[in-house]
Amino acid sequence: MNKKLIYLILILALKFSCVEKKSTKKEINKNQSVETSKTDSLKFISAIRAIFQDSKGNYWIGSHNEGIGFYNGKSFNFITTKEGLSDNQIRSIQEDENGKIWFGTANGISVYDEGKFTNYPSKNNNPLLDWHKTKGDLWFYAWEEDGINRFDGINMNYLIFPRPKNKHPDKSYGVTGISKDKDGKVWIATYAALFSYDDKMVNIFDAEKLILKDNEQLHIRSVLADSKGRIWIGNNGIGVLRM
Repeated sequence: MNKKLIYLILILALKFSCVEKKSTKKEINKNQSVETSKTDSLKFISAIRAIFQDSKGNYWIGSHNEGIGFYNGKSFNFITTKEGLSDNQIRSIQEDENGKIWFGTANGISVYDEGKFTNYPSKNNNPLLDWHKTKGDLWFYAWEEDGINRFDGINMNYLIFPRPKNKHPDKSYGVTGISKDKDGKVWIATYAALFSYDDKMVNIFDAEKLILKDNEQLHIRSVLADSKGRIWIGNNGIGVLRM
């Protein structure tokens, strides 16, 4: 991944609105073909919340409230709830080992496969403190302030953060970004701390570990692990931190 793309992702991630949609408990499970219209430019007027390049080189761009923009290098296609997406606010985009594209939205999970969407509800099961009892390479926002969802292929498991003492109660542990590094470790950004998990241990990076100055506060809005093993952290008020 080149430097320009890294900077673009971090800048755009920092711009999205703080206003979040509340998830509903309505069950959603659609499976329908997707038909989209083509244009030669990106037409979103709301903020960009997620950008992802898949294994085929295509770009998927998630907006704040206008759905998905798909770019194949020649033209843009646009996908919304009209085509079967569970919600038009896109919070994360990732690809599984079978080439399926997964979208974390403000109202559940949508997976795109061979021109069709299948949607999963945002309902969480009982919270788990022991992350080792779960499996799966797909991670999603949990629509809660204290944890994250891990999908094992069947169940969405809600995992609780081993939280450090929060010196700034106004900064929550709501998830703001998710990224996996070249070794498979997942990095989870929250407003008040950065977490990493390698299937063995959850590590916590707070202001002290990130060596912030006394007048600097963590307010993390995005995280990106690049191909060289560097971790880029977008922090509101400080700028970009690099580990």
